[in-house]
Amino acid sequence: MRNCFILVLILFYFGACDYFSFNKKEDLRANLDFTSVDAYPTFVSCENLDESEKTACFKQEIRKRIASTLAEADFTVQDEIDETIVIHFTIYKTGEIKLKSIQSSPEIHDILPSLDSLLKVSIKKLPKIKPAIKKGFSVTTQYKLPVKISVKSQ
Repeated sequence: MRNCFILVLILFYFGACDYFSFNKKEDLRANLDFTSVDAYPTFVSCENLDESEKTACFKQEIRKRIASTLAEADFTVQDEIDETIVIHFTIYKTGEIKLKSIQSSPEIHDILPSLDSLLKVSIKKLPKIKPAIKKGFSVTTQYKLPVKISVKSQ
């Protein structure tokens, strides 16, 4: 009887190891929300603001820098242009920013053929950005930035 009791204890001990293991590794990716970040990317000039102001500052700073590059270009057009294009870009976890695509109408390409190259240059001229943060780690994020193009005919 005593040997059976010891055998049952040994079997229970080995069977219970999986249930009470303290070395189980939790899959951290299972509970992550990949559609949001804890802290948005930011420029150095926006660092001292709170999170909601950092986001607004980041968007405003990108728009301002792209607008200044486009303002340097001398566009001459026959008809007025008042259209919105969408710039798709990626900010890598290293802080590098890269233009992915430009979504615009075919008319814009015909009227302003140099627009795409100017936008590429303006994105390249952006200073290094502090990347977005998720769970304490720098992460790569993708963004869409609408840009209004208004050119008056001369």
